[in-house]
Amino acid sequence: SQPGGSPGYEQRNFAPDELNGRLRLIAAPGGRDGAVTLRQDAYLYATRLSGEHDVTHTLAAGRRAYVQVARGNVQLNGVPLVAGDGARVENETTLRLNAGTNAEVLLFDLP
Repeated sequence: SQPGGSPGYEQRNFAPDELNGRLRLIAAPGGRDGAVTLRQDAYLYATRLSGEHDVTHTLAAGRRAYVQVARGNVQLNGVPLVAGDGARVENETTLRLNAGTNAEVLLFDLP
């Protein structure tokens, strides 16, 4: 967000119960809510989904998202995705991830 800044490095482990069946903010401007610090207007969430788990994320007006499935399979707003799939999402206000099978998913909330 500001050219010429000094690089920074952080590492943080998140317990499984912080990720299972819910979206956990893992990187954010200023390190909000215990996330690692980003110097961009971007928010990175992680989740693990199986079976009955169902999570939603609301995008503010003018924002978009990118969803990356790292493992397993899941549905994003009814569209099936499998490990390695990514989805660019624009012009949506609500993202629903469900019907996961051993899924690990990253959700990027972007300007």
